[in-house]
Amino acid sequence: MWMTSNSRGSRRAGLVLACLFAAGCPGPQVSAVAPDSPAPATPAGPRPGTVDSSAYAGTLEITSVRVRRPTPELERLAGPDFVKTAQEPLAIEVQTQKPLPTDARNTSAILLWNGERFTDTWSVRPNRLVAFLPDRSKIKDVNSVAAAWIGNEEASRSRTPLTFRAADIGK
Repeated sequence: MWMTSNSRGSRRAGLVLACLFAAGCPGPQVSAVAPDSPAPATPAGPRPGTVDSSAYAGTLEITSVRVRRPTPELERLAGPDFVKTAQEPLAIEVQTQKPLPTDARNTSAILLWNGERFTDTWSVRPNRLVAFLPDRSKIKDVNSVAAAWIGNEEASRSRTPLTFRAADIGK
């Protein structure tokens, strides 16, 4: 057993390795990164400046509300499926006090009809919000409409919701 480790072949291999290291020749290259690892991250471009969020600050006040049968323009917003399945569709249109922001954000305006959130609210520039009722079942004798920004409803809800009677709804 000891004879194998003392054989001439082992000495020669050890001698060759010692000569290579002494000569400064690097041995076999071993990479510290696995060959299937993801590429290193490239630095992103310059960071964008601060975003102006002032249009989304405060409450989303509304100045007028109109509930009526959808016009052809409003039917296009509602979509063909809604128009086909709705029994007596109504469009809720409100006008906002300030123009709606035009920049794309991760929030949008919604209407609150008698406290119920209408997440399928359309923003029609410059300052109009539109939502749709499929029938008159949600109409009460006295109704209220407010607006808010999704994700911040409590802080952005209209301070004074607009109220109107069922008799005021256009046919």
